[in-house]
Amino acid sequence: MRQTAIHVIVGNADAHGKNVSFLHQEDGTVGLAPVYDIMSTVYYSTAFARPMSSMLGLFVNAKCDINEVTVEDLLSESERWGMKHRAAQSVLEQLLERLPDALTQAAEDVPNVPQALLELVHGRITRARAEAARLGQLAPRRSF
Repeated sequence: MRQTAIHVIVGNADAHGKNVSFLHQEDGTVGLAPVYDIMSTVYYSTAFARPMSSMLGLFVNAKCDINEVTVEDLLSESERWGMKHRAAQSVLEQLLERLPDALTQAAEDVPNVPQALLELVHGRITRARAEAARLGQLAPRRSF
């Protein structure tokens, strides 16, 4: 759920099943590998006037356009996967709380991150947080 939400919030419509990997531990446990191969297709589509599809590689709650996916869609999709509603809310709340600082840190660690990209992603985070707050799932956060 975390990975799907990150792709949606960052604006990465190009996430596909091939971008999900698993780590097999010596003790036999299996877990998800960290997210990789992520970009904001929404940003590149507008910043470089390059036609990039907003059609999701992996639909979310039957939505196929990344710009139509809502917080409610993320929660509904998670429930379809078998997550309890409260668990999905908690995961999303934690993610939305951490993403602004993570984005700021990433921008400090990676040289020459375009300001327009940061603004786009911060805007998507802000909208997701506002929607979650309207749904009664999250306290509003300070502005960026």
